[in-house]
Amino acid sequence: MIIKKNLSKRKKIINLIKEGTKFENNFFKIYILHNEYLKMPELYVTNIAKKSIKKSYLRNLNKRRIKAIFNKIKKEFIGKEVLIMPKYNINLLDTYEKIEKNLMDLLNYCKTK
Repeated sequence: MIIKKNLSKRKKIINLIKEGTKFENNFFKIYILHNEYLKMPELYVTNIAKKSIKKSYLRNLNKRRIKAIFNKIKKEFIGKEVLIMPKYNINLLDTYEKIEKNLMDLLNYCKTK
């Protein structure tokens, strides 16, 4: 059963990339797809490349930070599927405040479009 869940999630992500609207800055790519059947936004965060951050606990920390930042404004993305893809140079954002500033700027730009 777990395999089917992962395959369906993979298909959703592929569909989001193909049909969603793309926004990006120096550190993140965001794909947004409108889905009127969703009551809450669905968030997908892709893996951070091992080449950019060697230590696994730091990669996981950054993923948790990204999810926490999105949870602050998720009410504004109701009815949307959101995919956040950190770029290879995410290691330059070494504090929560830097990640929050860059991601919030991009998410606020996405809301206006």
